[in-house]
Amino acid sequence: MQPLTPAGRTAQDDAACLDQLRTDFPDFDIAREIIRDRIRYVSRRRRPGVQPHTVVTADLEELRAALSSAGATRYSGGSEPGSSGG
Repeated sequence: MQPLTPAGRTAQDDAACLDQLRTDFPDFDIAREIIRDRIRYVSRRRRPGVQPHTVVTADLEELRAALSSAGATRYSGGSEPGSSGG
């Protein structure tokens, strides 16, 4: 029996895509979660100041787009947006 994967992808494809995302976005912990019969991918920042904080999606390409479009930015100067530090 094949492990659960989104339609059209094998478990090996899924693992390769996850490995590539982890390489491309080292400021994030990226995991695959299986809950009942559904798969979702969760990305969480590893340290304060990295945006976005969290992304949850069922699609790896959507995850890549969310991290890319946000620029997976780090705020310079050691302060978060809206803080009074600088």
